Amino acid sequence: SRWRRRHAASGKFAAVRCAARRLRRWTRGRRQVHVVAMGLMGSGKSTLLRALAAAVGGRWVNQDEFWSEGRLAKAKLLESIRAHVSDVSAARPPCVLVDKINTLRSHRAEILDALQADGVDGEPPPVRLLLRFLHFADPPGRLGPAALAVCRSRIAARGPRHRSLTAGHPQLDAILHRAVAEFQAPSPQEISQFDAVVDIDLRLSAEIALARVVKELADRDWLPPEGLRAELGEAVCDAMAFERKLSGETSGGVSASPQEIVAHTAHRQSGEEATCLPLYWGVFFDSSASTCAILQRLGGELPEYFKVPSEPHVTLLYGGGAMRVDVAAKKLGMGAEEFAALRRQCEAAEGREVDLVVERVLHSPEISCAAVALPPDVPCANAVPHVTLAHS
Repeated sequence: SRWRRRHAASGKFAAVRCAARRLRRWTRGRRQVHVVAMGLMGSGKSTLLRALAAAVGGRWVNQDEFWSEGRLAKAKLLESIRAHVSDVSAARPPCVLVDKINTLRSHRAEILDALQADGVDGEPPPVRLLLRFLHFADPPGRLGPAALAVCRSRIAARGPRHRSLTAGHPQLDAILHRAVAEFQAPSPQEISQFDAVVDIDLRLSAEIALARVVKELADRDWLPPEGLRAELGEAVCDAMAFERKLSGETSGGVSASPQEIVAHTAHRQSGEEATCLPLYWGVFFDSSASTCAILQRLGGELPEYFKVPSEPHVTLLYGGGAMRVDVAAKKLGMGAEEFAALRRQCEAAEGREVDLVVERVLHSPEISCAAVALPPDVPCANAVPHVTLAHS
């Protein structure tokens, strides 16, 4: 009968819809994400993309990594991109991040062509995100004098701490002005080759910009299924440490006595419900003149656009205000039992004063932070305990 035929068809469509839902659940997060940056030198691309790679477990690819290849640097960059896209091993990265100025259409065309390399059979097609590092005082979607001024100031602030463009470069101003003058905004056809476009205000601090990008990925369900592999602040600090290592810088140690530093290992925001975890547990500094002088001396001469945190601290364990321990533990890439043990140690040490030793100070155009050594019995989930001295 007609009713039976309609009923049978309805049943088949329901089965197809159910299978599609199962397939979407199975492939959720398995698709590879391609992130392409576009912006002037000094706009914060490298710091943000390195931090994003640390946070999501992606692969950061930058042409400066192949500078020793001379004229073959570009070819090596594109070859590296193709290798990550075509990787069929268990180490296949969930995200490939391309760090290059990409201010010309020819730049972006080469990158997009490399990203077209054959993927993995049975895996959903990749998704692509274009990150445009802009100054919002310039015309929308374009590089202008406002972006140039900020980038010029940052390059001057980083001094010799860069491998390709330093403050002392005799052609620095000419290079930046030429990049702005020759900039080619992405055409509608180019934009159509990306699944999303996100504009980053280059005046934002690296942590805030990273949080925005991670939120964009999360909103689109593009994060790896296992979630973030590092707390955002830690990811930024790791990126800074990597940049400092590349520049070959070292620094001496500075000791701080208990009279100068007061540690509060539990931090809860006012009005927070008892059922929520704290935002984080940390070692907090007192507001005495001597402590402020030490922190100021560590930060050194800061760029005018830097801001000093109102509550300097060393994060010991990040709770993120989560409702459950397993959720917070997953964000840190650890088990719930390990998180709970660290939490108990932090709570037991509340109000205790400790000695900290500053091992090295890291500077970049985005942030200034100090890596510290904690007493052996003070718990810390971060691989590199640190205090943020100032940020842009």
